[in-house]
Amino acid sequence: MSLVLNLSNSICTRKGSEDETDIGKFFPYFYWVLRDFSLDLKDKSEKEYLDECLRPVNNNDKDPKNQIRAKLNKYFPLRSCECFPRPLNE
Repeated sequence: MSLVLNLSNSICTRKGSEDETDIGKFFPYFYWVLRDFSLDLKDKSEKEYLDECLRPVNNNDKDPKNQIRAKLNKYFPLRSCECFPRPLNE
């Protein structure tokens, strides 16, 4: 994932000038697969869980994790999540 985000620094649009508002058009669909998932989502869908994970924490724009969340939101407007539960012995 860091490779894709670092690659985004080299992508330019609109005649050589970087325009980050349009850059999401050039990235593929983001499909996040979580295996051994043990949380109970209750009333949330997996897509809502992903959106919640990508929300900034503590409103700190300089936090590296929040910067990654912001880039994922910006560069991957089309995204989804799939959660696979832990295998059981029963």
